Amino acid sequence: MDALDKEGQSSNMPVIAQFLLLFFYVGYILFGLNADANINAIKANKGLPTQDNKILWIILGLVFPVALIALVQNEINKLA
Repeated sequence: MDALDKEGQSSNMPVIAQFLLLFFYVGYILFGLNADANINAIKANKGLPTQDNKILWIILGLVFPVALIALVQNEINKLA
């Protein structure tokens, strides 16, 4: 989370708040939304096309949070 926030600089909340909210169910939704904003900011800085995955992140945050984390990590790996 910290590396994504530093690189994207498009987060709505501090990293520690995001981490603490992961212990509650709503935290996964907020994590997905912040990750989407940061990933799109990084892609825009690199000149890559951006995608709006907010709906996907919200649904995965509610239904299957582990898949949300895996997909966010996959996007980060693609950018690296």
